[in-house]
Amino acid sequence: MTPHDGNNLLKRYLDGQCSEYESAVVKTWYNEIALKNTQKPDFETTEHFKTKCWQRLINEERRIGRIRIVKNISIAAAAVIAGMVILTNKYLLNNDYHNATVNVIKDIPPGSNKGTLILTNGTHIDLQTAPNGQLALLNGVSINKVDDKQIVCQYVQSAVNNSDTATNVLQVPNAGQYKITLPDGSIVELNAATTLRFPTAFRKNGRTVTLTGEGYFVISKDQNSPFEVNSNNQTVKVLGTTFNISSYTGEAVLTTLVDGKIVVRNNSSQVSKNLIPGQQMVLSEQHSLLKDINVDEVIAWKNGFFIFNETPLSEALKQISRWYDVRIDTSSIKDDKVINAECRRSDLLLKVLEKVERASGIKLSLDGRVVKAI
Repeated sequence: MTPHDGNNLLKRYLDGQCSEYESAVVKTWYNEIALKNTQKPDFETTEHFKTKCWQRLINEERRIGRIRIVKNISIAAAAVIAGMVILTNKYLLNNDYHNATVNVIKDIPPGSNKGTLILTNGTHIDLQTAPNGQLALLNGVSINKVDDKQIVCQYVQSAVNNSDTATNVLQVPNAGQYKITLPDGSIVELNAATTLRFPTAFRKNGRTVTLTGEGYFVISKDQNSPFEVNSNNQTVKVLGTTFNISSYTGEAVLTTLVDGKIVVRNNSSQVSKNLIPGQQMVLSEQHSLLKDINVDEVIAWKNGFFIFNETPLSEALKQISRWYDVRIDTSSIKDDKVINAECRRSDLLLKVLEKVERASGIKLSLDGRVVKAI
């Protein structure tokens, strides 16, 4: 079998004339050459032909969701075609294509802007599908969706009842993030698997919200109305400042001050600590600890990154699992080593796992929506 015969096979594939077995050969070549990128183009072909071949593979991926797409189209396309011709003899002369199968791992996309708003009257609003504009008018406060990533609450008239009894809930699922501007102008960005409970209208002498999960707060200053955030067994009290709270169920509560001043109170011991910028309070069932921290690493999530700096592997995998909505099986990991890595939250899951593998030396596999250490 010559390269000319290989080109004929590719042309039949482009024309949709390949048998099931021949199509499997083409897709197997695609997997071996494009994804592993082990071959370099060593023959000339027209750009038009490369583009057509690449587009056909993309369309096939969209139809069956099984072929993983490589970012660099021109290089990958050339590598695909070159590799197909190079391997033609191997498959066709030996009739191995009759047993060829495609066993490509389906990648998982990153999280996106999504959430559910549950109003005081029990109405559920899917923020991913709701149109922009006013979502509700409650107690003198208009709740508006301004774009695909945030809602804004603003007073349009004097609140009928300035009390905290009427509570709304913003729920952000796994693989989600969302932003809300509260009636006082304070902004809260919510990470995946997070719930924020907030009143329709704040009291005149105090502003209180409740957080489960992780949120980045930028609080509007009001000397006469302190702002409090209740989370797992702690209360953070501020007048106007910027801070991050991570308070996931079953994990230590991490409160990091970015700017200004806050007071963190342990609700069990009633002990309070004053934080200055660059400090983090760690509160667990066993202890509370105040330490210096790199703020940029803590708030990397809101800027589109994972930054792992001497981070326990188990903690890094928890962050990844929430953002990609996958389950992590670490039963085979005996040593919870620390890793150093930086990943974009916009990357597909497999690319992130590859970086974690290099940083940890532990092989990770993806089976459906389960990540396993092997």
